[in-house]
Amino acid sequence: MPTTIWDFSVTRPVRCTVGSEVVGRAIVESYDIHDKVGPRNGHFYIVPLYPMRLVGRDKFGAIQFYDFKVLRFGVSHNAGGPDFMTGKSKQGVSTLTWSDFLGGSWKLSEYEQVYLHKGPEFPLNRDLAVGAAGCIEVAGHHKWIEFNKRVRELSGSSNLTHIGLEGKFKCELLPAHCPHLQKALAKAA
Repeated sequence: MPTTIWDFSVTRPVRCTVGSEVVGRAIVESYDIHDKVGPRNGHFYIVPLYPMRLVGRDKFGAIQFYDFKVLRFGVSHNAGGPDFMTGKSKQGVSTLTWSDFLGGSWKLSEYEQVYLHKGPEFPLNRDLAVGAAGCIEVAGHHKWIEFNKRVRELSGSSNLTHIGLEGKFKCELLPAHCPHLQKALAKAA
């Protein structure tokens, strides 16, 4: 008779820290904050990428860390209104919980509508530009998959919902200056 193995173990603490220094760039499309379908106003901007370090202990107790690049600012607009920068510039620490938003993301407890989620796979490819509205977005090819894999390894749990419910996954945002709007150059014909 098959048996079910239940994982009642307590997860290990995991922390990610989003830095304030610019480490790259990404092209994003202005995001309509009232349109749940998505951006699509054809306005493209260059936004900075910031470092994010994921830290925890492996199953042997050794400290491990993994580095990623993230968007923390985006560009939004109201229908018919001007485009403007959005994002979090102030320092703060949030507890992360798993959410179904955008097919799976981490909700930051300190903010009403801010998530840590998949970002652009190819940050400088205008044809694949995403709408960024100020969430923390993990950028790079397969980096979102790698990020969640590392969260599982460091926490000691394979269940992302369980990791969030334990309340031991934290995200610290270091203070950063809100960047100025910078239009992306028009696409060559």
